[in-house]
Amino acid sequence: MSPQPLSISSDRRPARRPPKVRFIPLRPEHRAAYLDAFERLSPESRLQRFFCAKPKLSQSELDYLLSPDGLTHVALAVLRLGPRGYEPVGVARFVELPNEPGTVEVAITILDAFQGMGLGTLALRRLLRTARELGHSRLVAQVMPHNIAMLRLFQRLLPGAELRRSSGEIEVRADLPLLADERVPPRLAA
Repeated sequence: MSPQPLSISSDRRPARRPPKVRFIPLRPEHRAAYLDAFERLSPESRLQRFFCAKPKLSQSELDYLLSPDGLTHVALAVLRLGPRGYEPVGVARFVELPNEPGTVEVAITILDAFQGMGLGTLALRRLLRTARELGHSRLVAQVMPHNIAMLRLFQRLLPGAELRRSSGEIEVRADLPLLADERVPPRLAA
């Protein structure tokens, strides 16, 4: 049985000005902050990110998640300007699929207390831009069917994306587009 195309209603919340954010490459020395942020995720947010109950991360998972190579595995800490300076509020990452060169699988996690503020949108925009700059051309993401906010985000930023139900999840596939505020990099202009 082939996957069925899906459509998500486009009910939208009123636009809000997103908070001031900064993105920095995630590194092994961020282990304590990463673990602290993981502890602050609700069971539902962990389920939406890892697709299973995840009470804790193993040492090997932490080693992998905190050791991106910056080319085929990029992980960015999402930092929000708060009253005491920049604080970590999420992670945005992509990993190139070994059996599909040029295609990256993306994942974004924003702490529950900061969801709905536009941080996921900013993180996805940064991931798309970074992936394109590194020569990647396609995106894939696995999303749980009840994660409507992420499905709407993908549809909003990637209007030509294919959404298909597959193995109880929704797979999002799209070419990496130029976003409205971007220009074609000179090396790609014809």
